[in-house]
Amino acid sequence: MARMRVYADSQPPLVIDVDRARANLATLGKYNASYSSSTLLFEWVSIGVRVGGFVALIWWPWWVPILGLIVGRIISKSAKESCADFAKDIVRENPLGALELSRLGVVLPDVPKNATAV
Repeated sequence: MARMRVYADSQPPLVIDVDRARANLATLGKYNASYSSSTLLFEWVSIGVRVGGFVALIWWPWWVPILGLIVGRIISKSAKESCADFAKDIVRENPLGALELSRLGVVLPDVPKNATAV
């Protein structure tokens, strides 16, 4: 199931598909290069934390890899959800970008029943 973010501060509410926003990271990067580079940076940090947790098992207690997996997942999820915030910025600042993101399915026309407001 796709995760949606609903920005209720705009009229009508802006609905962005988080998974499609991440999948179209190159499109987001066309409008601002820092969008794609920051997302990729934090995804690599997430991988580093996860791998580092297992490497740290050599020197530290058994629970360190579990902590690494949890923290890595939080970083990864936050990086993915930030793509929705980037898409929101593009929609508000660039009308052509809004059309392109709508065509790609990142911006949805109406609020699904399973969506929650941000």
